[in-house]
Amino acid sequence: MEYFFRHVPDGTTNFNMASVWIALFISVLLVHKFRYSKLLLNFVFGSMLCLQLLLIYWYYGEPSTFLHEGLPLFHCRIAEIMIPLMYYMNQKKIAFYFSWLGIIGTTLAFTIPDPSRYVWPHITNVTYIGSHILLMCASIMVIENVETGLRSIDIMSITLAMNTLVLAVDLLLKANYCYLMQLPFKLWFTPNGVIIFIIMTFLLICSISFLQKEYEIACKRNLAKKATIKDDTDYLQ
Repeated sequence: MEYFFRHVPDGTTNFNMASVWIALFISVLLVHKFRYSKLLLNFVFGSMLCLQLLLIYWYYGEPSTFLHEGLPLFHCRIAEIMIPLMYYMNQKKIAFYFSWLGIIGTTLAFTIPDPSRYVWPHITNVTYIGSHILLMCASIMVIENVETGLRSIDIMSITLAMNTLVLAVDLLLKANYCYLMQLPFKLWFTPNGVIIFIIMTFLLICSISFLQKEYEIACKRNLAKKATIKDDTDYLQ
């Protein structure tokens, strides 16, 4: 157990991303099959919370990094808190927004991975993989179960409020939550925090708006298809 919660970095990590993508794919298939199960949704929410608490507990054991890295202020970790909270508070629009954020965040986290430098098994490995897979599952289930929509003004307002709050914390603590001060990968130039904030906010707004629009189009097609099938059935009768 002490090895699992160790605080001395190994300098590298060794889990296989191909296996992680396979696990995500299988999880999404299973969740889609049982997407209307309230019991499964509650289990996913509870599991996300447990992993969040375990990670906070680990960070709390290293006070020097707790405030700079341990607070749940990265986009995915914010979504993990806000999705179940807003779902149970019946704040459908906000739950819907953070579900799209969860899908985007998980996809990016597994496409451009930035895990802590610990060899498997370690609490950071488990939470990095497990939390993102659970987040994707929770996001899909909420989108399937919640009947609402997002206007452009909703998407812009929530994104701007979230990133502004996180940026304020970054400036106060000299941290890098949500990667608003420094990107996890290198570019041919070094953007400052203001440029990163503008770019990240703009890209999030565009990405969520695109997903929302495509979702609405798909819903309209399904409704039209069902109406056509019903009309054909009524005609045959």
